[in-house]
Amino acid sequence: MFSTGAAFLAFAVLAEKLKISTTARGLKSLYYVGGLAEGTETMIALFSMVIFPEWFVYIAVTFGIMCWITTITRMWLAVEAVEQSSS
Repeated sequence: MFSTGAAFLAFAVLAEKLKISTTARGLKSLYYVGGLAEGTETMIALFSMVIFPEWFVYIAVTFGIMCWITTITRMWLAVEAVEQSSS
């Protein structure tokens, strides 16, 4: 889960330095970069671990994979945003 937050914050810093902005989702001061594991998925995973403790390992591994997919997706989207802003 730390990698998803780190990718999110790293992109925020990069976007600020490069003055990348968008109004695609309205005027906001903070934009969430897309991903597979977001707040709802995190809560579902945590509640599932509590309700089904015998499935803890499987839920944790699945959620961990989802987090890495989210991290990779955010890095890919950040690269695309930087490339678009420089052209």
